[in-house]
Amino acid sequence: MGEPSVIAAFTSEEVNLFRLSDEMAKKGWIIQPQKGIQNMKIPPSLHLTITPIHDETVDAMIEDLKACTEAVKKMPPSETERILETFGLILGMLAPSEMDIATMGKLFSEMERAMGQYGPKIMQVLGLEEGFPKEMGMIFQLLASLSPEVAELLSSFIVIEMFHRGT
Repeated sequence: MGEPSVIAAFTSEEVNLFRLSDEMAKKGWIIQPQKGIQNMKIPPSLHLTITPIHDETVDAMIEDLKACTEAVKKMPPSETERILETFGLILGMLAPSEMDIATMGKLFSEMERAMGQYGPKIMQVLGLEEGFPKEMGMIFQLLASLSPEVAELLSSFIVIEMFHRGT
C-alpha cells in the first residue's frame, strides 16, 4: 500500500540471511526471509517492501543493517546449525528426481518413515516443542537446505505436530 511501493530483495553468499533477519527483528525491523527455489536456481534472499514512509527511517535502517550484518559475520555456526545441516543432508538424499509413479510412491513412503524417525528431534532442535520461537532463522535455514518436496513434507509434519500438541 502506498504510492509508489517497491519490493526489494537481496541475497548474500557471505552472510547467513536467516540470522540477519532475526538480528534485524531484534532491532524492530521486519525483513522477510525467502528460502529460495533450488530447482530454479533462485538463492535464499531477504525481501523488503519500501513505501514513502520509509524516507523517514531509511538512515536508521541502513545503520542497523550494517551493524547486524557485521554481527552475523562474526557469529560462529551454532550446534543447532550443525545438527540442521546434518538433517538437511539426510533428508535431502530422499529428494525425488525424474522417476515413475511407483518409484516416487516408494520414495515418499521412505520420506514419511524418515520424518517419523527424525521429525521429533528436528522439533526439539528448532525449539518448536512449546510453539513457534521468536527467532525463525534456523527454521528458514533448514527449509532452504531441503528439496521443495522434502521441505513441504517437513513443514506439514511440524504443523500437524504443533496442532496435536496444542502449541
